[in-house]
Amino acid sequence: MNLQYFYILFVGVLIFWVFQDPNVPRYIELRIQLLRIDIASWFMKRKLKGQLMDYEKEARKIMKERMQNNGEDKM
Repeated sequence: MNLQYFYILFVGVLIFWVFQDPNVPRYIELRIQLLRIDIASWFMKRKLKGQLMDYEKEARKIMKERMQNNGEDKM
């Protein structure tokens, strides 16, 4: 049971020691902003990939129709 309190005290001292530096809160704030940007870019990439897949399906459909209308040898 005493080991548990030691770990809590150790983590508390580490947190206190890290936050004594005035740049640490700013660094954490910047990392959170960067994480938000990364998440937004990930969602945008997923959305763009989905749109490209839709365009590819549409292009395949158009090519298939043209091949049926013109014959495959004319394409």
